[in-house]
Amino acid sequence: GDAVVVSCSPNIFIYHDDDGDHQADRRETLLSGFGGFNHDHGVHSVIPGPDGRWYIAAGNAGPHELVGSDDSRISSGSIYNGGGPEHAGNSPGRLSDDGRLWTGGIMISCRPDGSDLRVHAHNFRNQYEVALDAFGDMYTEDNDDDGNRGCRTTWVMEGGNYGFFSEDGTRSWQADRRPGQDTWTAHWHQDDPGVMPAGTQNGAGGPTGVAMYEGRRLAPWIDGAVLDCDAGAGVVYIHQPRINGAGIELVPSTLIAAEPS
Repeated sequence: GDAVVVSCSPNIFIYHDDDGDHQADRRETLLSGFGGFNHDHGVHSVIPGPDGRWYIAAGNAGPHELVGSDDSRISSGSIYNGGGPEHAGNSPGRLSDDGRLWTGGIMISCRPDGSDLRVHAHNFRNQYEVALDAFGDMYTEDNDDDGNRGCRTTWVMEGGNYGFFSEDGTRSWQADRRPGQDTWTAHWHQDDPGVMPAGTQNGAGGPTGVAMYEGRRLAPWIDGAVLDCDAGAGVVYIHQPRINGAGIELVPSTLIAAEPS
């Protein structure tokens, strides 16, 4: 309509065009308190869901200390303090109003007025965006390359722990690595109880935007697929959801690939 939503840690702003001249006349703050000032692991874009709520991904550059317009409070922290030009003051053990200790990158939602804050999943590294299908299922693409080839695309289960840090946010995956574990298994704490399956391994790269394509006009064979861009790998992936037991797995292929230079 007449508004633009802009994510810029520590804030999410809404710019309003009140007189229809396609220039912003006023700015309001929807939410404030995200970590990651001037850092790519802060708050990412806002996505409307089929339930009328706004869904938001924020990476692990905490602390995230959010207060909704109704004074609902969400906190998330960890040992990671690289989220800005100075020591970020991040730490684990931050209690939210819901009584939970959320860790690292979080997937949240709120009403369009910034009220009724909810956490839907946590303990990501830097899940760059959330995409929702028509049924409200959430999907994201999480980044940990840095030589680990650990980038992934995954379905997001409500309440899921996605395993980047220890559950309480006090230890890295390197500290928790067991003898004989491969990097992928150790990296996402896959042998720890209560951790969600890591998702589809994409290898090296730099994940960015994620979208659901539900339609047949572009190409019938990608109807219902997750489209996810990876700037590091120079590709747009297709991940087709498939029911697997109590969850959803993603079958990968490639839609667009950059030509080798």
